[in-house]
Amino acid sequence: MFIYYYRIRDRYQKPVISLAVLTDTQPSFRPNHYSDTIAGCSIRFQFETVKLLDWQDKTDQLLQHDNPFGLLIAAQLTAKLIKDGKNRVDNLIGYYRLAAKKQLPREQVVQLVVFLEWIVALPEDLTPYYNEQLEHLEEDSHMTYISIIERQGIAQGIEQGIEQGIGQGRAATLYKQLQLKFNEQAREYEQRLFQASDVELNLWTERVLFADSIEAVFAE
Repeated sequence: MFIYYYRIRDRYQKPVISLAVLTDTQPSFRPNHYSDTIAGCSIRFQFETVKLLDWQDKTDQLLQHDNPFGLLIAAQLTAKLIKDGKNRVDNLIGYYRLAAKKQLPREQVVQLVVFLEWIVALPEDLTPYYNEQLEHLEEDSHMTYISIIERQGIAQGIEQGIEQGIGQGRAATLYKQLQLKFNEQAREYEQRLFQASDVELNLWTERVLFADSIEAVFAE
């Protein structure tokens, strides 16, 4: 939190508001500052926090809210509290249906699904079941645009990363960050990303934090 704070402040020369969203399931885990002392010099950095667990009894309110973040928070809370993998898949699909029924713009639904796939850990052996449920959504004429997730393929991107010898975690995570920040433009750089060297991945991972365009991330 402190590193993000001073790098952003140094980069843009403007005041920074720091907010930590705590997604864990430990009620007592509530860090709100960083401090360090050495040789008579000290620093204390305090930041605001939001604990998603505090919204556990307000799920109905979240689901009825027009803000798509309400769906995201409700889905995250449910996923954290449900241990059975198949039930977690079913709940995720249920939230995708709710997003579609709210008639959110396709771009928002895409971002919602990509982000939830990122933060909700599903067992690898349930990937076929998850993809099957996405296909069922595609069959519904009111939700056809959700199938774009499968075509863009976070899972496909990870598989390509493995086949091409790129570490699954780093390449896949960077690809998801690019999708969240630059939407469908990320697809144009998918092949280049999963064929990249470690040096290139390091450079692009740093650039994506501050880049105003996807071209700036991959600039020579």
